[in-house]
Amino acid sequence: MSGTRSIYSIVGVLVSALLTAGCTSDDRDHQSHFDHDHLVVEHWPDDLTDVSRKIRKELDATKDASGEKSASIDRIRELVSWGPEFAADSELTERQWIPIADASTALTKRLDTREAILTPEDRDAVLRFCDLIDRAATSLAIENTTVEASELPTGNSS
Repeated sequence: MSGTRSIYSIVGVLVSALLTAGCTSDDRDHQSHFDHDHLVVEHWPDDLTDVSRKIRKELDATKDASGEKSASIDRIRELVSWGPEFAADSELTERQWIPIADASTALTKRLDTREAILTPEDRDAVLRFCDLIDRAATSLAIENTTVEASELPTGNSS
């Protein structure tokens, strides 16, 4: 009977050691569980205006004759497809962000047929998409400024 207890004790210690070892990690650079579980791509935008800025940057990179041209087209395709998400997450009204979503859908379909070369028409379509984002973001900034200005005291004390 004492031999059985010894075996159970040894098994218990081993199981405890294995369970404890599985809960530790040598990778201490992570700030949160999200960092460990999810890879955030380098070109992930900060906000809607950053979508436009990064698309324009990648579009400029496609002018180079380097091997990065194809990677830039892939990043443009991704950024265009993320546009509606950032528009919907912004303070834009539905009426303002739906044109961005529609343009993104059409442009994504167009870019999906491209491998390593953007035609001048493709480049123009991408720039028009950026302009659409910029106009929406500008209108939002103007609306926010107008609201802030209307909240200022008028100087009239009654």
